[in-house]
Amino acid sequence: MQSLKLVRVNKQFGNTPVLRDIHLQVEPGEFLILVGPSGCGKSTLLNCLAGLEDVSSGEVWIGDRMVNGVSPRDRDIAMVFQSYALYPNMDVRGNIAFGMEMRGVPRAEREQRVLEVARMLQMEDLLDRRPGQLSGGQRQRVAMGRALARQPGLFLFDEPLSNLDAKLRVEMRAEIKLLHQRTRITSVYVTHDQIEAMTLGSRIAIMKDGAIQQFGTPDDLYQRPANRFVASFIGSPSMNFIPATVRRHGAGHGVELACEASRLALDLPALPGLAAYENQDITLGIRPEALQCVAADAPHLACPIALVEPTGPDTLVLTHIHGQAVTVRVAPQAGLAPGGKLLLAPDPARLVVFDPKTGQRIGA
Repeated sequence: MQSLKLVRVNKQFGNTPVLRDIHLQVEPGEFLILVGPSGCGKSTLLNCLAGLEDVSSGEVWIGDRMVNGVSPRDRDIAMVFQSYALYPNMDVRGNIAFGMEMRGVPRAEREQRVLEVARMLQMEDLLDRRPGQLSGGQRQRVAMGRALARQPGLFLFDEPLSNLDAKLRVEMRAEIKLLHQRTRITSVYVTHDQIEAMTLGSRIAIMKDGAIQQFGTPDDLYQRPANRFVASFIGSPSMNFIPATVRRHGAGHGVELACEASRLALDLPALPGLAAYENQDITLGIRPEALQCVAADAPHLACPIALVEPTGPDTLVLTHIHGQAVTVRVAPQAGLAPGGKLLLAPDPARLVVFDPKTGQRIGA
């Protein structure tokens, strides 16, 4: 297992900056996710780790060695690509063994490693097939097996599940996580899918415009997003954002929310710096599950139901609060239909407050 460290890494193509002052420290055995929208720089960063691209400035360390200028073959890495990149004229056994053969690994050792990898990935019965005889999920397992056979110090995954259908993505996601738990090889995984990021990563780096917006555990990013971009990117459905004005409320501060004829005074958490926003606008962030259905005799907002989306284990309801479209996650229940009402009250302990101008979380 190798550690990974990036120190003030920048990358430019001509005069266009693509990576901006990237700092990362990944411990041995960690599973790091690089996630963000298309064009944010995550694949470029992975290519810089692999040595496929040179950094414009900064340092890339794998273990105790700075690898700036070191060729990809000498970085002790293995990479799994979005395209499987298998040799169509070779069977599975040959595809897995080819890289070892090129490095001069003795035949007996090659065969032993192929069998070990095949058992690990449950594909012993596929060794004599060619790629054209395999499903997408099987081809992806072969690509991972080829990388595993190298016994690398660092695994790099570049959107390896993007070509699979939804069911296979879920299955392969579980296989990759189980594989990491067995091998404990330090891994960096690029994806634009926040569900993959949340389920796979021990820590996640969210990128936008070539810069890291937040680096932390899945729980950190979900419960304590650094800014509105992170809050909107992580979570499905996305966090709701409601404009409000901070008012003095007893010993603390609060806001008033409205929904048609109903109004609700809501205490805000005691956040550092919140007092500076008294009588000023803020943005409330509320996760769909933090809006709770309450009894008619409790303080509530009576919100009209615009749309109902049953998903099986729960139901998503679209309504409006303070003139803003809002999604609510509720338990499955009969009688929910457009034109009806939901009696809602936000959980004050789960509110997130943002500066409406900068988008930064207040109290972070």
